[in-house]
Amino acid sequence: MTKITVYGASSHTMAEPFVSQAELLGEMIARRGWTAVHGGGSGGVMGAVTRGAQRVGGAVTGIIPMFMVERGWLNDDLDDVVYTADMAQRKQLLADEAAAMVVMPGGIGTLDEFFQAVTLRQLGFNDAPIIVVNIDGFFDHIIAFLHRAAECRMMRGNSLDDLFTVVNDAPAAIAALDRLCPA
Repeated sequence: MTKITVYGASSHTMAEPFVSQAELLGEMIARRGWTAVHGGGSGGVMGAVTRGAQRVGGAVTGIIPMFMVERGWLNDDLDDVVYTADMAQRKQLLADEAAAMVVMPGGIGTLDEFFQAVTLRQLGFNDAPIIVVNIDGFFDHIIAFLHRAAECRMMRGNSLDDLFTVVNDAPAAIAALDRLCPA
């Protein structure tokens, strides 16, 4: 079973375009027979991906630290839950489970997961494709920063295009996954 890890905001108050694109992404992942994997939360991108996937009969796995469960952040609608001791173990399992990683808009936690995934890919420890979904230009400044870091030779020889793919919406993310993921 192909597992697609989705990183993204947990906010219950994120703007509508992000919600609808996350739901569409979950639906499209499920329609391909893939399993969506995320951080196990009920809000934001995670909740929307779960709703979208399950609306069409898809499966969703959550990987969540016990302290988040104790705070009531677990999505009770998940098909499968993996409990971890801490955030580091969660990040490791999210990456280990992934045939590919899709980065949706989010905050500090999402950026932490994205940078770890890109770092591991650059170092050759993970070859799973990374797709950045740049809805409404959300990641423009981060992408510009990375280009500036490469321009200033702060990054090793890898081209940014070899590290991740940037798309503008869920359908383009799925098209990239279709191209980049092994069957």
